[in-house]
Amino acid sequence: PDSDKLLIGGDRASDDKTHRIYTFTGTALNIVTSEDHTVAVNSVAWSSSGDFILVGGARSAGNITHRIYSLSGSTLTSRATGDHAETINAVAWSPGATYFAIAGDRVSGVTHRLYSFNQTTYAVGSAANGDHFDNVGAVAWHPDETYIAIGGNLVGGVTHRVYPFDTSTTYTFGTPVNASHGGEVKSIHWASDGSHLGVGGGRVSSVTHRTHRFTVTGSTLTLDHTANSDYGDVLYAVHWRPGTNYKIAAAGVRTNEITTRVYDFTASYDDRIGLYGDHRVRAEAGTFLSNIRVQGTGNTLEGTGLF
Repeated sequence: PDSDKLLIGGDRASDDKTHRIYTFTGTALNIVTSEDHTVAVNSVAWSSSGDFILVGGARSAGNITHRIYSLSGSTLTSRATGDHAETINAVAWSPGATYFAIAGDRVSGVTHRLYSFNQTTYAVGSAANGDHFDNVGAVAWHPDETYIAIGGNLVGGVTHRVYPFDTSTTYTFGTPVNASHGGEVKSIHWASDGSHLGVGGGRVSSVTHRTHRFTVTGSTLTLDHTANSDYGDVLYAVHWRPGTNYKIAAAGVRTNEITTRVYDFTASYDDRIGLYGDHRVRAEAGTFLSNIRVQGTGNTLEGTGLF
């Protein structure tokens, strides 16, 4: 989180390590420490303080799918382990690191789980289970910790969902708002202010990544499709730049000798806005862009903007 260390995870290397921490000097990466999950690691995450890391992946021979370590200096100390009973594809800490989420392949009607975490005693408590009805490949906490987004395979016309999460007493998922990318979602990420959600994955109708405007009115959650673009092939990662200037990065399979692109959401990204049936676009001031693509029925233009 303080930008001086890099955490990575992947297939088990020849030195029997699956995840490593490096220091970053601005010009070089120097290894600090490494550990072994014994099988492939698919996702890693720092806590907001940088004191803990969360690792998730394939199920080990010891029936472990995810691990929590504390980091002190150059030492990683195992603090907790858990078992989803199937492969984990994504992990995420809540903003305050009082909860963490795992998401992965479906097992016994569960695709994603939330746990509480005590940073002093390292105790893990089961908080809530959810079911996307097919495998989940991405999970992300809203910045205010009360909403969580998941994305995965297309099932029942849905690829990604945002749930309200009641942390007051019951620790339960509320009724989600659902949306569809049309194909598998591999990455999902919130803008820093929580106002927009970025989604990326398989290429469908020349679209690989989309953004949604997220609003809450009472107990009603809304995801309004605001923009989409085409990376050209399967997209594996989307990530908003910190701050409120709304730049979003996308990375995936090499296409046209490019693997990574950065979009300005208020300019070149917005000029690909599309309405594809039962979608809404809103302009609070100024003008709507002239090249909005409209198809299907039930689309709505809202707000005070002008053409």
